[in-house]
Amino acid sequence: MRGLLRVALPTVDVALVLFGLGGFLSGIPALRDVFDPLYAEVWSAALGAAALGCLVGLAFPARLWRVERTGKAVLAAMLTVYGGALIWAGIATDDLGRSAVGFIPVALVPVLVWRILDVTKDAKRNRWRGAPR
Repeated sequence: MRGLLRVALPTVDVALVLFGLGGFLSGIPALRDVFDPLYAEVWSAALGAAALGCLVGLAFPARLWRVERTGKAVLAAMLTVYGGALIWAGIATDDLGRSAVGFIPVALVPVLVWRILDVTKDAKRNRWRGAPR
């Protein structure tokens, strides 16, 4: 469990920060194909910001656990949208390989949901400020 919290989750968050930054600077073709280019830019910036919030929350769990929990929820929703856009773009262009790639971001969603539940349980167990009772 310690390796997951010290290595895996921070690595995922850093990768998503870079993905958001790269998408903001260069664009994400599947999002541009399905949505307005401005939406794709805003989406990328928001994804990067949410991932950065998760990374900071993970570093200071007792104080910023709600930041991480909220960020993970936002990331789960955004990756679901991105996976859906890839799947839809692949279907619309008859490129099933592109659709298949859409399941990769969707595969991260259960990990994010697990962390949402885990951080909430940790907050309650450790009696962090603002934790549910």
